[in-house]
Amino acid sequence: MQPTRIGELLASQHKMSSHDVQEILAEQVSNRRPFGQIALSWGLCQPEDLWRAWFEQLGHRSPTVNINKIGVDSRVLSVIPKQLAEKHGLMPLRIFENQVLFAIDHAPDQRLTEELSAELNKQVKFVIADAKQIQETIRIYYPAA
Repeated sequence: MQPTRIGELLASQHKMSSHDVQEILAEQVSNRRPFGQIALSWGLCQPEDLWRAWFEQLGHRSPTVNINKIGVDSRVLSVIPKQLAEKHGLMPLRIFENQVLFAIDHAPDQRLTEELSAELNKQVKFVIADAKQIQETIRIYYPAA
């Protein structure tokens, strides 16, 4: 089953019209920029609108990402302690409202999802990243005291 596309999610959130979605898709044909990047540059949505749509799009799947490409939101570091990241071998990437996105090197199991959700009192979702990249990112963003 194909995940719902970002444009469809933004349209369902009433952040843009179906005409706006079609215009962005037409623009993508010529420049290959990501949908969200075009929508932001055209002022059709805000970064938090894209975050909500992406978090919803993740659903129950965990796509593979390059942490260096998507980056880490430093606000998440004040909420997720280094010990938690190291204990589970995961790197927090984003936090928004009651949602946290983690990078992990394998498909997460339900137990881990429930444990983190309960411990943080937040919804959690995962993306897959290389284990070495996760460890390096933890080292960079959580330096030794």
